Amino acid sequence: MKRIIFLRTSSKPIPRVKRVAHVANELGYETLFVGAYRDGNLKRKDVWDGLEVERVGKFYPMLNGVGLMTYLKGVVSYNRGAFKLLKDKKPDVIHFSDVESFFAVFFYRIFSKVSTLYNIHDNFGQRYPLPKLVNQLLNIFEGLIVRFTTATMVPEQFRADALPKFCRSKIQVVRNTPVDPGASPHAGFEDDKIKLVFAGWLDEGRGIDTLLELAEMEPRVELHVAGEGSKELIERLESKRNCKYYGFLDHEQVLSLTRECDFVFAHYSPHRTINIYAAPNKLAESLAVSRPVIINSEALVSKPVQCKSCGIVTDYGDVRELHKNILALVANYDAYISACKKARELFEEEYSWESVKESTVAVFKKIEN
Repeated sequence: MKRIIFLRTSSKPIPRVKRVAHVANELGYETLFVGAYRDGNLKRKDVWDGLEVERVGKFYPMLNGVGLMTYLKGVVSYNRGAFKLLKDKKPDVIHFSDVESFFAVFFYRIFSKVSTLYNIHDNFGQRYPLPKLVNQLLNIFEGLIVRFTTATMVPEQFRADALPKFCRSKIQVVRNTPVDPGASPHAGFEDDKIKLVFAGWLDEGRGIDTLLELAEMEPRVELHVAGEGSKELIERLESKRNCKYYGFLDHEQVLSLTRECDFVFAHYSPHRTINIYAAPNKLAESLAVSRPVIINSEALVSKPVQCKSCGIVTDYGDVRELHKNILALVANYDAYISACKKARELFEEEYSWESVKESTVAVFKKIEN
């Protein structure tokens, strides 16, 4: 049996990795995710969301752009462990989905002929608020990684266009979208509550302040939050009477929670370049289950949402305008149901699982030739 190994310096496979693994399984590959110890008390071997997981290296926490030496030591430790595991497992394909896991791939490929698939989650040259010249150099470095690979995947065309021209021939656009869960008809606003779901990395740049201020401003709003983040931020969320925190949920659990809510919150601070180019899983998830998405106008992916009228688009941090638009849509239930239906239409037009699966299979054909 053919074997594909997935490398990423996270403790669990993200949904974008899991979808590629799903297609790989259907194509007859044996799959294994090789992650890092980013949380305490993790097992070396595990199963997460149906995918076998093995962790290597030493523990290093989620740093969110701080703690450079801790970060570098963690990356070196991870790559050393990943390289040893690659030598032991001898995969036919190596899939890696962050720059930090590239080095194990590079050194292994020196000694072994293997196909490599780079799955870009965040463009490296956009990730950190560094001087422009430094980010340009990081972008060139990532372009060289793309040229090194057999094939590379990005979630949106504008993410491919942001990479150097010399590497774009290696790139295939494969959008972030779930295996189609089917539309979920809305059954009305339960107990006159307005349920907002936020699922993902919990960070100050993801509109958390807006979300909490909105909950303070409107007593009908009920926040349902899932994901990982700093202890301080989680304690802040849990202290709010109308906020329920679920911890880290797998993809199916996130979709189930999304179905139970009325809006999906997806705000990204434009002060970081990567947030303008965000390609969030939560956008496609909200469209898939036919729920309006709340997204800020600065994010490029807000444009089709605004054109299709299937969500609420406001400037980042403008809580009063957001509050007004939510209440207006809730008050006009016919308009709300129309937004739900249009959300599903946009999913079928632009984010359908069939098209994403087809483009993923095309990438595998490319690396197998």
